[in-house]
Amino acid sequence: MSLRFRRSVRLAPGVRLNMGLRGPSLSVGPRGLGATIGPAGLTTHAGIPGTGLSYRTTTPLAGTSRTPPAAVLPTGSQRVAQDLYSVSIRPGLDETGHLTLSDTKGGPLDPRVERKLRAQGGGPPACLAHGAVQRDQRGVR
Repeated sequence: MSLRFRRSVRLAPGVRLNMGLRGPSLSVGPRGLGATIGPAGLTTHAGIPGTGLSYRTTTPLAGTSRTPPAAVLPTGSQRVAQDLYSVSIRPGLDETGHLTLSDTKGGPLDPRVERKLRAQGGGPPACLAHGAVQRDQRGVR
């Protein structure tokens, strides 16, 4: 579950100023078609109103990249492809019996890396002992 916040103010017909948790954005276009420029970059969208059918694409702009530094990846991570890394981790259990993940030296993982590994695991802790983490313009996915 995640917290969401959005407030939109109409500046003119077809022009809206949006405020969200990540910052302001500006949207232009009629209902069902438009473009938004904001913290994530340029997002274009098209849809058929009332049908639930739509298409949306986001293009990062210069200065909008939120790719974390390679330092957030655990010690010993190896690049497998352009934005794909092989990550070795150490699974364990805390005093309450909950799964813990750390790097091979026992240090804490960056929360973005840990979230990706937990989502990818889906099985017993042994399945999490080796995983892949992909970095993109929005950070570790």
